Amino acid sequence: MHLRSNIWESLPATLLLCIVFCDCGAVAARYQGAARQRGVRFNAAHMTFNHAYVHNVSTDLTGGALNIEMWLLRDVVPGFMTKFDVFISLSADKKRFQSIFAYNVDLCGIMNNLSRITLLRAWMLNVIKYSNLKPHCPLEAGHYYIRNFTVEKGSIPVYLQAGEYRIVTHHYYKGKKNKKEIRVADFQADVGID
Repeated sequence: MHLRSNIWESLPATLLLCIVFCDCGAVAARYQGAARQRGVRFNAAHMTFNHAYVHNVSTDLTGGALNIEMWLLRDVVPGFMTKFDVFISLSADKKRFQSIFAYNVDLCGIMNNLSRITLLRAWMLNVIKYSNLKPHCPLEAGHYYIRNFTVEKGSIPVYLQAGEYRIVTHHYYKGKKNKKEIRVADFQADVGID
């Protein structure tokens, strides 16, 4: 699918957010004094994208670890938005999911204010150690990867129950003139929490 626009939309920052959710419990669990050692495994991952902005995207799972490779065709700039949905499975066959939370975020805005947000900074830096992503915007066009990403044991907040989850991200820009949404990419990952 090709979309044309005078504004740019990008994928790595939103992937970063998706992965941040999977690892965000690390700091939260420590702050809450969580003693239980819980693990996360990636069961599936899939991405669709706009070829005008991103190409040669691949997602792969190796031993429960997530790998993503991509080429950005343009810089990531402020205003890049992500709708982030997290669902929990309600059935053994994993066909029924219930949303547990959803929200929209400006990823560059978050990344560029990490020094003011200690908890988010810790989450982002944890993701960055598995990738060649930078912790700030703009993110220049080029090759980016996340390799062998696994969520550390003990990093899941105590309030998330064990089960099967689905994380869905929708990445987009809104046009400056007509406010029409311009789709960049969609990412879905199924994860299990022990």
